[in-house]
Amino acid sequence: MKAVVFLKWCSLAVVSYSAQVPLTLNSSSTIKTDKSEPGKFKRFITPQLSALVDLTIKATKTPGLSLGVVQVVSHTKDVHTEFGTWGTMTEDGDKTMQETLFAIGSCSKAFLAAAMGILMEDYAQGKNVTPLPDGLDSFTWKTKVQDLFPGEDSVWKLKDDWASQKVNIEDMLTHVSGLPSHDLSYGPSDAPIDLVEKLRFLKPQFELREQWAYNNQMYVLGAHIISTYSGKPFTQFVRERIFKPLKMTSTTYSGKEAKLTGNFSHAFTLHESNIRRIPFPFEDENISEFIAGAGGIISNTGDMLKWVGMLLNGGVDPITGTTVIPSSVFTEVTTARSLVMGTSDRIGGSIVGYGLGWLRTSAFGHEVLQHGGGLPGFISQVTFLPLDGVGIVAFVNQASPVPNFVSSWIILDVLGMITLDQSFTDNNFTRLNHGLPLADVKKSPRPPQQSLTSIAPELPIEAYVGTYSDPGYGGFTICTSSSTSDYCKSTLFDFSKVFPDDPPSGEPVLYGSWPKIWSSHLRAVPQGKNSFLFRFLGMYPEGFGKNTSPFYDENFQVDVQAEFDVEDGVVKGLAVFEGVKYVPGEPPEGDLKEVATVYYVKE
Repeated sequence: MKAVVFLKWCSLAVVSYSAQVPLTLNSSSTIKTDKSEPGKFKRFITPQLSALVDLTIKATKTPGLSLGVVQVVSHTKDVHTEFGTWGTMTEDGDKTMQETLFAIGSCSKAFLAAAMGILMEDYAQGKNVTPLPDGLDSFTWKTKVQDLFPGEDSVWKLKDDWASQKVNIEDMLTHVSGLPSHDLSYGPSDAPIDLVEKLRFLKPQFELREQWAYNNQMYVLGAHIISTYSGKPFTQFVRERIFKPLKMTSTTYSGKEAKLTGNFSHAFTLHESNIRRIPFPFEDENISEFIAGAGGIISNTGDMLKWVGMLLNGGVDPITGTTVIPSSVFTEVTTARSLVMGTSDRIGGSIVGYGLGWLRTSAFGHEVLQHGGGLPGFISQVTFLPLDGVGIVAFVNQASPVPNFVSSWIILDVLGMITLDQSFTDNNFTRLNHGLPLADVKKSPRPPQQSLTSIAPELPIEAYVGTYSDPGYGGFTICTSSSTSDYCKSTLFDFSKVFPDDPPSGEPVLYGSWPKIWSSHLRAVPQGKNSFLFRFLGMYPEGFGKNTSPFYDENFQVDVQAEFDVEDGVVKGLAVFEGVKYVPGEPPEGDLKEVATVYYVKE
């Protein structure tokens, strides 16, 4: 859901074979197809593809994969589905099944956009139950957020007054609000209304509509708008208007509900080439409700193919004939509106636009709509080719590029670029993963690093110790390895378990706790003068699951550059920069309070 959350790969690099894995990788696969008329539909999930997937999950150390393909013939409404499952879903070695539930992350955004359009259609048809504010005659994609929350005491306000007045629903959901991710700002106790009220303190990175910048908060706001104007919780609205008519009976926003089924996959990560189980980050119902619109759905391939099959049929369930997404809404949400990438570096690729919860691009002239999703321990990919009548869903239970790999292979098969009924060797496995046409928009995980090269700071390391606060992000305390407060002792104890040799060779390092949704701790290393590189980490000092040895999640960590604001040898604050590159020791020009993405005042 940010640079380190909801990860999406910009390139499909081949991952080399790696060493021994403590969890057994069960590479046996299960392949199922429906009983459609033989020869009427092309077969994509073949034994040969299964062998290729076996090779891939071993190479990437991916515990389990669930894959589904749906084909819809628009003029006859015939539907054909295929399923394939590989590997394991739990640390006990239970096999992945078609029924296995995965957290789908940002693939949830398309459901919010569709729900928003459905609510708009309710207003257009006079079916709404909650009246609009005085002076607002209609509710459309161009409706300004300010008009939905009017008044001087409104919960809605952005730091930029002009943007605050002009942002509309389309701006929110196409990531052109001007805000960067700010994903480190919210915590597990926040409710959607808390986030909305804190938006006024978060600095924009761009002018409104100047540039595409991925932002999850706007989708949390979107869920709050739907809850406010539908007269019911956002999750209930989606269940009633989308899940129920599509008979997506296994799909939920609740981690507890998913767990009770016995089909919810465990989440895994790689730590020092070993597969480790990690907790599901949204098991708490408060967090599930908070993140629902941006990335809260838990589903399986069977249910998700019902969703994709409906999309391939223009918003109408091809099985029942029920209109789920009205035609006008379907066109709106799938039309590209903001520019993500203006050029393509891939053979057969194209520019990439963002609609409402969907990326839209083309591969060798064929329209492709897709969205990826990622949470700690889960990666998903949902793709459909509307003119070719083919949709693909792929879920894994580790931060792995496999969903993007497999979806791309099937797309190339759809386009006739390769055939997935041939045998594959290591040689052409490598060849397959170069020059693929699909573009993506997120950074790959950083390589694991336990320490960073430090350059002595301008002041003694103890000068930076203290508590820092910002109204949008809250407060935190920075310690050194010699700090003696109870808070610092507890924080340093956690680090000593996960990094027993830290700090290396007595190097100056800063430490802190960061009890947010995506990170638990921070570690900062000086880079010269008053520049520091802050690394936000998800640490597990007590281990998790059956393995109780300490570790951290190497796939979900984020580095940000920061400058301590020093005046006459005294630290006044901390300026943190998101998406701003500069030479350490040479901070951006200007007042740090003004140019920083976040400025923490030292208390």
